[in-house]
Order: sequence, then C-alpha cells, then structure tokens
Amino acid sequence: MQSKSQEPVVGLNDNEKIYLLQLARETIATHLESGNLPRTQPVTAKVAEKFGVFVTLHENQRLRGCIGYIEGLKPLNEAVMEMAKAAAFNDFRF
Repeated sequence: MQSKSQEPVVGLNDNEKIYLLQLARETIATHLESGNLPRTQPVTAKVAEKFGVFVTLHENQRLRGCIGYIEGLKPLNEAVMEMAKAAAFNDFRF
C-alpha cells in the first residue's frame, strides 16, 4: 500500500519505452547531422506528461554522458530530447 506522501510510480509500457529510446538515439543523430532536433509527437498521453528524466549514454560499456533533472519541467518526450542532446554534447566530464 502506498502512503499519501509518496508520488505514484511512473509506469511506462514497452511501446513507450521503445519510443523514448529511439527518440533519444534519433535526437543525437539528427543534432549531429544538422544541429536540429527531430520533430515528434508523443505516442501516448503518458509520454506527454511532465516528468523528470536522466539520459545515460554508454559506449563499449563505458559511461560517455549522463545528464538530467528530477523535476517534471517538460513533457517526457521533450525532456528526453533535451537531455539526450545534453548528455551527448554538453557533459563536461567527457
């Protein structure tokens, strides 16, 4: 049982998870090629809700970027694009 002080757990279905992973990959590729972000529409109402998000990038099993925010400032699909771009191009540690 969940107490009233806890936030509900965000439950994404498999299609939403696949969409967000593909969106992160497409965002990095599109930005690298053209400097732009892809045009996209949320595939479900859940993906259009505001959630915090972190995008973590690995290459050859090594961390290559990780940026995000915990507060729901933007719709999830927009936040994934913003953080994918930031993790790939603006993580000062890499």
